[in-house]
Amino acid sequence: MEAPETLLFTNLGEFLPGSVEEVIRRDAPPELYRNQFLVDEMMNLNMIDTIGSGIKRMFETQRQRNFPMPDYELNEPGSVKVRIIGKVVDKKYTRMLVAKSDLELMDVVALDKIQKGDRSRLVNSNG
Repeated sequence: MEAPETLLFTNLGEFLPGSVEEVIRRDAPPELYRNQFLVDEMMNLNMIDTIGSGIKRMFETQRQRNFPMPDYELNEPGSVKVRIIGKVVDKKYTRMLVAKSDLELMDVVALDKIQKGDRSRLVNSNG
């Protein structure tokens, strides 16, 4: 789905890495794939990222642009959704990101949840 300043991607199946925060923290490819043969062939053809950094890179790109972090919806069984917002949501948040460019990515993720009013899923960046 596409809307002005927002993209929504959906995929059937479970989010195999478990949590988005774990993927960002580990910054390593997943150890489990749904179809290993398909993954191997797509890597051989240079069709996919072989180092497994796509999710973290997406978060870093949004951070560099001072835009909100991607929103993953993993609560519906058998479905993964990710929403990417291409605009400033809260000017104070954006000014803070510009002023504090040395923040750890997990801290930026936590602050992003606060700007969006989602304090229920805050994750401690230390563990």
